[in-house]
Amino acid sequence: MSAEEFERVREAAERYERARVKRPYWPRMGPVAFVEIVRPRYSFLAWAALQDIPCDRAEDIREQAEGTFGPQFFAFRQLDTAVPNGLRIGETLLRMGVLDQRGLQTGLDLQREIADEAGVQFPLGILLVMHNRINLGAYIQALTLHFGLDATAINDDVLEQIDAASRSARA
Repeated sequence: MSAEEFERVREAAERYERARVKRPYWPRMGPVAFVEIVRPRYSFLAWAALQDIPCDRAEDIREQAEGTFGPQFFAFRQLDTAVPNGLRIGETLLRMGVLDQRGLQTGLDLQREIADEAGVQFPLGILLVMHNRINLGAYIQALTLHFGLDATAINDDVLEQIDAASRSARA
């Protein structure tokens, strides 16, 4: 991360914390997790940082966290129908059957409120995970479907593919 990018993230984190004081329902985050979350390709590592889980490899994070959260927290769902690639994450989660319209609207409203009040655009999926609307496995699976990646579980290769697809989509 360049010094200029770090400064932008630091300023965003300060704006967020000032606005969050009046909104206790906003997710609470330490500075490291904030830096990672505002860079969506690091969402899995950011989640682990928020849980105080060492962040070396995806497989290690999953193994350590399964004792607390259970294996279903990271599991990819068996889908009854195919979900097309390229849909927005919220629509993908609806079609996967892991989120209802009310949960999606709640997440979108929170995302918009944070953007309006703090000037920070959080990924919708991260907000939904942080508010226990979906689990982390569902979010990562939705990202793989969104980007058209062939994956059956969370691992470092899948996260690298999501990272590359995310960078390509923003370019």
